[in-house]
Amino acid sequence: YLMGMGKRRLLFAGTALLLISSLLLFLFLRSRSRPLLLLSLGDSLTSSSYGSYIPSLGRTLDKAEIPHRIVDGGRPGHTSGEYLNFLRSSPSLFTPSPDIVLLMLGTNDVRSDGDKTDRESFRRHMNGIIDLVLAQGSPDSPPRIFLLIPPPLLRLDLPTFNGDSPRRLREEIVPELKNLAMTRHLEIVDLRSLFSEHPRLLPGVHPSSEGYRAMGLLIGRSLVKAISPP
Repeated sequence: YLMGMGKRRLLFAGTALLLISSLLLFLFLRSRSRPLLLLSLGDSLTSSSYGSYIPSLGRTLDKAEIPHRIVDGGRPGHTSGEYLNFLRSSPSLFTPSPDIVLLMLGTNDVRSDGDKTDRESFRRHMNGIIDLVLAQGSPDSPPRIFLLIPPPLLRLDLPTFNGDSPRRLREEIVPELKNLAMTRHLEIVDLRSLFSEHPRLLPGVHPSSEGYRAMGLLIGRSLVKAISPP
Protein backbone atom coordinates (compact mmCIF):
# COMPACT_ATOMS: atom_id res chain seq x y z
CA TYR A 1 0.00 0.00 0.00
CA LEU A 2 2.78 2.44 0.94
CA MET A 3 4.61 1.65 -2.29
CA GLY A 4 1.40 2.37 -4.20
CA MET A 5 1.06 5.72 -2.45
CA GLY A 6 4.64 6.60 -3.36
CA LYS A 7 4.10 5.78 -7.03
CA ARG A 8 0.93 7.87 -7.14
CA ARG A 9 2.75 10.82 -5.59
CA LEU A 10 5.57 10.53 -8.13
CA LEU A 11 3.03 10.36 -10.95
CA PHE A 12 1.20 13.41 -9.61
CA ALA A 13 4.46 15.35 -9.25
CA GLY A 14 5.55 14.44 -12.78
CA THR A 15 2.18 15.44 -14.25
CA ALA A 16 2.23 18.74 -12.36
CA LEU A 17 5.76 19.50 -13.59
CA LEU A 18 4.73 18.79 -17.19
CA LEU A 19 1.69 21.06 -16.91
CA ILE A 20 3.76 23.87 -15.39
CA SER A 21 6.41 23.56 -18.14
CA SER A 22 3.71 23.63 -20.83
CA LEU A 23 2.11 26.71 -19.26
CA LEU A 24 5.44 28.54 -19.08
CA LEU A 25 6.18 27.72 -22.74
CA PHE A 26 2.68 28.92 -23.72
CA LEU A 27 3.15 32.20 -21.84
CA PHE A 28 6.61 32.66 -23.34
CA LEU A 29 5.32 32.23 -26.88
CA ARG A 30 2.22 34.33 -26.27
CA SER A 31 4.39 37.21 -25.07
CA ARG A 32 6.09 37.38 -28.49
CA SER A 33 4.78 40.00 -30.89
CA ARG A 34 5.44 37.78 -33.94
CA PRO A 35 6.16 34.14 -34.78
CA LEU A 36 9.62 32.80 -34.07
CA LEU A 37 11.76 33.59 -37.12
CA LEU A 38 14.37 30.98 -38.00
CA LEU A 39 17.08 31.29 -40.66
CA SER A 40 18.60 28.03 -41.94
CA LEU A 41 22.09 28.60 -43.35
CA GLY A 42 24.17 25.94 -45.06
CA ASP A 43 24.89 23.86 -48.13
CA SER A 44 22.95 21.00 -49.77
CA LEU A 45 22.64 19.26 -46.41
CA THR A 46 20.32 22.12 -45.49
CA SER A 47 18.27 22.32 -48.68
CA SER A 48 18.77 21.14 -52.26
CA SER A 49 17.38 18.83 -54.91
CA TYR A 50 18.59 15.95 -52.72
CA GLY A 51 16.21 16.97 -49.93
CA SER A 52 15.81 19.34 -47.00
CA TYR A 53 15.42 19.09 -43.24
CA ILE A 54 13.28 22.25 -43.19
CA PRO A 55 9.81 20.67 -43.75
CA SER A 56 10.40 18.16 -40.95
CA LEU A 57 11.69 20.93 -38.68
CA GLY A 58 8.54 22.93 -39.38
CA ARG A 59 6.29 19.98 -38.55
CA THR A 60 8.15 19.41 -35.28
CA LEU A 61 7.65 23.04 -34.26
CA ASP A 62 3.99 22.85 -35.30
CA LYS A 63 3.51 19.80 -33.10
CA ALA A 64 5.03 21.73 -30.20
CA GLU A 65 2.56 24.58 -30.98
CA ILE A 66 5.37 27.08 -31.60
CA PRO A 67 4.34 29.74 -34.14
CA HIS A 68 7.25 30.15 -36.52
CA ARG A 69 8.54 31.05 -39.96
CA ILE A 70 11.61 29.44 -41.51
CA VAL A 71 13.76 31.17 -44.14
CA ASP A 72 15.68 28.76 -46.38
CA GLY A 73 19.27 29.90 -46.88
CA GLY A 74 20.56 26.63 -48.35
CA ARG A 75 23.21 27.02 -51.07
CA PRO A 76 24.18 23.65 -52.59
CA GLY A 77 27.89 23.11 -53.17
CA HIS A 78 29.04 26.07 -51.08
CA THR A 79 32.19 25.95 -49.02
CA SER A 80 32.53 28.13 -45.91
CA GLY A 81 34.35 30.81 -47.93
CA GLU A 82 31.76 30.83 -50.71
CA TYR A 83 28.98 31.01 -48.17
CA LEU A 84 30.58 33.96 -46.37
CA ASN A 85 30.68 35.84 -49.69
CA PHE A 86 27.06 34.87 -50.37
CA LEU A 87 25.93 36.26 -47.00
CA ARG A 88 27.82 39.50 -47.53
CA SER A 89 25.89 40.03 -50.78
CA SER A 90 22.51 38.92 -49.41
CA PRO A 91 21.39 41.40 -46.72
CA SER A 92 17.75 40.62 -47.45
CA LEU A 93 18.19 37.27 -45.65
CA PHE A 94 18.39 39.22 -42.41
CA THR A 95 15.32 41.38 -43.00
CA PRO A 96 13.65 41.12 -40.61
CA SER A 97 16.32 40.03 -38.17
CA PRO A 98 16.01 36.32 -37.29
CA ASP A 99 15.54 35.10 -33.74
CA ILE A 100 17.40 31.83 -34.35
CA VAL A 101 20.05 30.97 -36.93
CA LEU A 102 20.85 27.35 -37.78
CA LEU A 103 24.31 27.08 -39.33
CA MET A 104 25.73 23.94 -40.98
CA LEU A 105 28.81 24.09 -43.18
CA GLY A 106 32.05 22.15 -43.58
CA THR A 107 31.31 19.16 -45.77
CA ASN A 108 32.24 20.88 -49.04
CA ASP A 109 35.42 22.21 -47.43
CA VAL A 110 36.86 18.67 -47.38
CA ARG A 111 36.35 18.09 -51.10
CA SER A 112 39.38 17.01 -53.11
CA ASP A 113 38.88 19.44 -56.00
CA GLY A 114 39.42 23.18 -56.14
CA ASP A 115 36.99 23.74 -53.27
CA LYS A 116 39.31 22.03 -50.78
CA THR A 117 39.74 24.37 -47.80
CA ASP A 118 42.50 24.18 -45.21
CA ARG A 119 41.63 24.12 -41.52
CA GLU A 120 42.84 27.65 -40.74
CA SER A 121 40.82 29.13 -43.61
CA PHE A 122 37.73 27.21 -42.51
CA ARG A 123 38.09 28.65 -39.01
CA ARG A 124 38.50 32.17 -40.39
CA HIS A 125 35.49 31.86 -42.71
CA MET A 126 33.25 30.49 -39.95
CA ASN A 127 34.23 33.26 -37.56
CA GLY A 128 33.40 35.75 -40.30
CA ILE A 129 29.96 34.18 -40.78
CA ILE A 130 29.30 34.19 -37.04
CA ASP A 131 30.39 37.84 -36.76
CA LEU A 132 28.07 38.77 -39.62
CA VAL A 133 25.11 36.93 -38.09
CA LEU A 134 25.65 38.39 -34.62
CA ALA A 135 25.78 41.90 -36.10
CA GLN A 136 22.11 41.55 -37.11
CA GLY A 137 19.33 42.86 -34.90
CA SER A 138 19.82 44.94 -31.79
CA PRO A 139 23.04 44.64 -29.74
CA ASP A 140 20.95 43.61 -26.73
CA SER A 141 19.21 40.82 -28.61
CA PRO A 142 21.35 39.29 -31.41
CA PRO A 143 20.20 36.13 -33.15
CA ARG A 144 20.71 32.91 -31.23
CA ILE A 145 23.06 30.67 -33.23
CA PHE A 146 22.91 26.88 -33.28
CA LEU A 147 25.89 25.18 -34.93
CA LEU A 148 24.85 21.95 -36.61
CA ILE A 149 27.56 19.28 -36.71
CA PRO A 150 27.23 17.81 -40.25
CA PRO A 151 26.75 14.11 -40.97
CA PRO A 152 29.86 11.93 -41.36
CA LEU A 153 31.07 10.77 -44.75
CA LEU A 154 30.30 7.07 -44.60
CA ARG A 155 29.99 6.39 -48.35
CA LEU A 156 31.60 8.55 -51.00
CA ASP A 157 29.20 8.52 -53.95
CA LEU A 158 30.47 11.77 -55.48
CA PRO A 159 33.80 12.13 -57.36
CA THR A 160 34.53 15.49 -55.72
CA PHE A 161 35.49 13.68 -52.49
CA ASN A 162 38.38 11.29 -51.95
CA GLY A 163 39.53 8.82 -49.30
CA ASP A 164 40.98 11.59 -47.12
CA SER A 165 37.72 13.55 -46.98
CA PRO A 166 36.12 11.50 -44.14
CA ARG A 167 39.25 11.90 -42.02
CA ARG A 168 39.41 15.65 -42.60
CA LEU A 169 35.75 16.05 -41.72
CA ARG A 170 36.23 14.00 -38.55
CA GLU A 171 39.61 15.34 -37.42
CA GLU A 172 39.56 18.95 -38.68
CA ILE A 173 36.05 20.27 -39.36
CA VAL A 174 34.19 18.74 -36.40
CA PRO A 175 36.81 19.80 -33.80
CA GLU A 176 36.82 23.33 -35.26
CA LEU A 177 33.02 23.53 -35.01
CA LYS A 178 33.04 22.31 -31.41
CA ASN A 179 35.79 24.78 -30.54
CA LEU A 180 33.82 27.60 -32.20
CA ALA A 181 30.77 26.67 -30.16
CA MET A 182 32.80 26.80 -26.96
CA THR A 183 34.74 30.02 -27.65
CA ARG A 184 31.81 31.90 -29.22
CA HIS A 185 29.25 30.58 -26.70
CA LEU A 186 27.04 28.94 -29.32
CA GLU A 187 24.77 25.94 -29.03
CA ILE A 188 25.29 22.66 -30.86
CA VAL A 189 23.01 20.12 -32.49
CA ASP A 190 25.07 17.01 -33.25
CA LEU A 191 23.76 15.46 -36.47
CA ARG A 192 26.90 13.35 -36.75
CA SER A 193 25.79 11.15 -33.87
CA LEU A 194 22.38 10.64 -35.48
CA PHE A 195 23.88 9.07 -38.61
CA SER A 196 26.59 7.19 -36.75
CA GLU A 197 23.80 5.42 -34.86
CA HIS A 198 21.60 5.00 -37.96
CA PRO A 199 23.97 4.65 -40.97
CA ARG A 200 21.19 3.36 -43.24
CA LEU A 201 19.82 6.93 -43.30
CA LEU A 202 23.02 8.09 -45.03
CA PRO A 203 23.42 6.12 -48.27
CA GLY A 204 25.96 8.59 -49.68
CA VAL A 205 27.24 12.11 -49.05
CA HIS A 206 23.59 13.18 -48.79
CA PRO A 207 20.99 11.61 -46.48
CA SER A 208 18.01 9.67 -47.76
CA SER A 209 14.59 11.37 -47.62
CA GLU A 210 14.09 9.59 -44.29
CA GLY A 211 17.47 10.88 -43.18
CA TYR A 212 16.52 14.48 -43.95
CA ARG A 213 13.29 13.97 -41.98
CA ALA A 214 15.27 12.61 -39.04
CA MET A 215 17.55 15.65 -39.16
CA GLY A 216 14.60 18.03 -38.98
CA LEU A 217 13.07 16.09 -36.11
CA LEU A 218 16.30 16.17 -34.08
CA ILE A 219 16.89 19.87 -34.78
CA GLY A 220 13.28 20.69 -33.91
CA ARG A 221 13.35 18.78 -30.64
CA SER A 222 16.63 20.47 -29.72
CA LEU A 223 15.14 23.90 -30.41
CA VAL A 224 11.97 23.20 -28.43
CA LYS A 225 14.08 22.12 -25.47
CA ALA A 226 16.39 25.12 -25.79
CA ILE A 227 13.68 27.81 -26.02
CA SER A 228 11.37 26.35 -23.39
CA PRO A 229 11.53 28.22 -20.06
CA PRO A 230 13.40 26.31 -17.32
